[in-house]
Amino acid sequence: MAPKKTTVEAKAVKAAPAKETAAKKTAAKKPAAKPIKSTLYIQFAGNEYTEKKLVTAARKAYVALGNKAADIKKIDIYVKTEENVAYYAVNGAGSPDYKIEL
Repeated sequence: MAPKKTTVEAKAVKAAPAKETAAKKTAAKKPAAKPIKSTLYIQFAGNEYTEKKLVTAARKAYVALGNKAADIKKIDIYVKTEENVAYYAVNGAGSPDYKIEL
C-alpha cells in the first residue's frame, strides 16, 4: 500500500497543471500582421504619377535647392491637381519653394 500524501505534496500536484496551461496560452498568441504591399497611382489630365515617382522628384528638388540628401528622414507630399503641382515637406518642415511642377 502506498504511503498517504501530505497536504503539501497534494497542493504541489494540483499546482503543476495550472503552470502548463498558462504556458500553452502564452505560446498560442497570434503572430503580428504582415504589412500589405500597395502602390498609389494619381491620375489626372492624361498623366499618371506613383508615390515612388513623386518621392524621387521631391528628393531631387530638395537637393537642387542646396540641401543634403542625407538629411532627409521623412518626406510628406501634398498633390494639388487644380494647381498642377505637388508640395512637399521634409522632416516636417515645408516651404513655398518646396514644390514640384506636375
